[in-house]
Amino acid sequence: MNLSFAEKEIIFDSYDELYKYEIGNGRVNYKYSDRVVIRELNPNTGNGYICGRFLEENEYNINSRGWIKIKNFNEKQIKNLLEEAMISFLLYL
Repeated sequence: MNLSFAEKEIIFDSYDELYKYEIGNGRVNYKYSDRVVIRELNPNTGNGYICGRFLEENEYNINSRGWIKIKNFNEKQIKNLLEEAMISFLLYL
């Protein structure tokens, strides 16, 4: 079963390092180190994207713009990916 928007929001809000802001139509982004790490978290679909552009080795499907769709991710997968993404931001930015 897919996590809802609210369930994903709770996960992301549990990270003090993230800054949340609304981008329109109820969608939200989260910044880490002044860069967007989570974008377009959608209240209608529960979809959103985590930045995978700086990940070296990974098993994720990264789109051409460097983002990973998290619509079908469970809590553990989201936390693992987010933590990998935040570490990659520190190493490559």
